[in-house]
Amino acid sequence: MIEIDGSHEEGGGQILRTALALSTVTGKPFIIRSIRSKRPQPGLKPQHVMAIRAMESLTGARFKGADVASTEVEFWPGTVQPGNFSIDIGTAGSITLLLQALMLPIVASKKNVSLKITGGTDVEWSLPWDHFNTILRPFIQMRLDAKLVRRGYYPKGGGIVELAFSDKPSSEPLILKERGKIDLIRGVSHASYLLAKGKVAERQVESCQHRLSNLGVPIEIEVSYSDSFSPGSGIFIAAHCGSNIIGSSALGRIGKTAEAVGEEAARGLLDELRSGAPLDKYTGDQLLQFLRPGDIIQVPEITGHIKSGLYVSELFLGKTLAVEGNLIKAL
Repeated sequence: MIEIDGSHEEGGGQILRTALALSTVTGKPFIIRSIRSKRPQPGLKPQHVMAIRAMESLTGARFKGADVASTEVEFWPGTVQPGNFSIDIGTAGSITLLLQALMLPIVASKKNVSLKITGGTDVEWSLPWDHFNTILRPFIQMRLDAKLVRRGYYPKGGGIVELAFSDKPSSEPLILKERGKIDLIRGVSHASYLLAKGKVAERQVESCQHRLSNLGVPIEIEVSYSDSFSPGSGIFIAAHCGSNIIGSSALGRIGKTAEAVGEEAARGLLDELRSGAPLDKYTGDQLLQFLRPGDIIQVPEITGHIKSGLYVSELFLGKTLAVEGNLIKAL
């Protein structure tokens, strides 16, 4: 049984999610201790428990210790089964973070799997749905049809996405070492209908466009209001640079103006573009587990999340990823 230190590097939930994915792919059971020990509230949160239980539903896995606040879990992997699965996180727990645990086993199995997931689509400390769907999804080595049914904001969540995985021929090795010239910026500024009277989504766009105007490229940001369980807002923007896409986002919250949200997303994108890398830092750590021999990616920086992913990957797979500066090579 592989032993994992849940406090390694940034010590977050990513260590558990990556372990669940790689355990299922390799068939190797694990025990993880000191889960999220560096967080203000250590141990499993409801969304982490749901990731384990979702893997049970999808694969027939067995586990011990998967309770809220638990700092130790034992996990015995199963095998991905084809079919339709419905998963309700039950909170505003991030849907995209749950997918970090589930997608690799589905892709590796090459089986037709459909998922309906209810939870948070746009919540703090996670990849927003639009970033996942626009930038990360095209890198997945399966055909993946994805649909946003309803947005889910903190605290009630209730967002719904539907995904259908089906097999497709293998693609060429992924070589991402240089970023192309910026052609245009696209995105979406979204908010609950409850905020429409205050023109929150429009104000986010205006602030963002003003901050990015010096780039001298077309800027196309859609305004979208939706019926959500909780009031909320956010903006996602992406710089299209030839075949590369660089993303940034920001979320609204009580006491934060719409103008500040738009400014934050724009500032984040400018920071990413200054790095010159063909990937933004959020896509880089999410893409790590999907790299195959011959793939090479350059990231803006080797973040704590990337270091955590490398740590867990080596435990299950050995030395299959090499880091040279900001280049990551799959061996």
